[in-house]
Amino acid sequence: MNSNTVNTWNDNPPAIDRQLVEQTLQQAFRHIMHISEDDRIRWCGPVSDLLELSHAMWLRGMAVDRFGRCITYTRLIRLLCRNLHVSCPKNHTAVINNIRRRKQPSSSLAERCRLIMANEGDPDPLQRFLEKME
Repeated sequence: MNSNTVNTWNDNPPAIDRQLVEQTLQQAFRHIMHISEDDRIRWCGPVSDLLELSHAMWLRGMAVDRFGRCITYTRLIRLLCRNLHVSCPKNHTAVINNIRRRKQPSSSLAERCRLIMANEGDPDPLQRFLEKME
């Protein structure tokens, strides 16, 4: 490699365990749940990633309303899509089923976040999908 070339991909990334990735995803989800429509923050990543994160956290019982009551997955998706200014998929269940049927488990959101955390040193990889609207 030329000495003037910058290596942007770490050949020997630090080990990032699943527990740290899980904590990072939970923290990101908590942050996303506190975003209101009036905050004018937009999700600019793939909607399937938002659904995958939401579904995983919903299964863990983290999707609650402001009174601490569990909400349905459909209500969660509608709430997040509205607050993050993205189009709500007509059939969010089909999106989740397609995510589950992936041929490469390494393409899961958790695994991609782990790789970003390890290779780029980014402690909050989902933050890149949130942007302030003008």
